[in-house]
Amino acid sequence: MLENKIFTISTSEEFATLALEIFQQQYNNVKVYRDFCDLVKTTPASVKTIQDIPFLPIDFFKQQPVISSEKTSEIIFISSGTTGIPSKHFVADLKLYKRSFTSAFSEFYGHPQEFIFLALLPSYLERKGSSLVFMVDHLIKESNDVQSGFYLNNSEVLIATLHQLKNQIKKTELIGVSYTLLN
Repeated sequence: MLENKIFTISTSEEFATLALEIFQQQYNNVKVYRDFCDLVKTTPASVKTIQDIPFLPIDFFKQQPVISSEKTSEIIFISSGTTGIPSKHFVADLKLYKRSFTSAFSEFYGHPQEFIFLALLPSYLERKGSSLVFMVDHLIKESNDVQSGFYLNNSEVLIATLHQLKNQIKKTELIGVSYTLLN
């Protein structure tokens, strides 16, 4: 099953082979993507390398659902819409989504239980459908540490917590958007 294969890739050749397999699956099951590929005259038969796989323009995510015809969405994430019209990310398998970003975090930084997560994401917390808030909330829960959490409109407590954590054995991860961290 493709969902499990993505977590066992160990070489660039395995990645390329799986990417081509996923392209074919997406072409066959995601009508919006297939229509786009047909428009740019790209079919599974014409795609020989990963460089041949066309990227779906972001505007398509703003105009229509991009999801496999075989599935329904468990959750819909909505972008901040900084360019005017927000895009939507339809997630059909929430368990796979969580496993994907948690595995990536663990691969590059370490297991979430090794961290204390402090999050300063005011505008993201104030609107619904943020994938960033969803991911950070999951990492906070995975950390299993009472000091992990969101610090909405609470910069004094956040600063005090950061000072307190300087001498902790656990690593501290401060997650925030630049404009909030600079103020």
